[in-house]
Amino acid sequence: MLKRIERYFKEGKLTVFPRKEKNKLDVLQYFVQLIESKGEGPFTEKEINAIISDVYGDYSTIRRALVDYGYLLRDDYGAAYRLNDAMAKTEE
Repeated sequence: MLKRIERYFKEGKLTVFPRKEKNKLDVLQYFVQLIESKGEGPFTEKEINAIISDVYGDYSTIRRALVDYGYLLRDDYGAAYRLNDAMAKTEE
């Protein structure tokens, strides 16, 4: 975990979603890595929610941000999610 986002975590849980864009992107990248560790996907919304909620209770905010920022792609029906490989590679 990056030093600059450690202050947002306590005992492995995200305590607050940062407002500063740079820190927000770093936290989202942390969630991308967490999702990557669970497999290739595609994932159901329920699976994504479960992965996120292990770290942060407001999973819908994180899920929406991951979609809005292009880290997570959702199918047209909103039933399946997958990581955006192009986005993950540019962030490394």
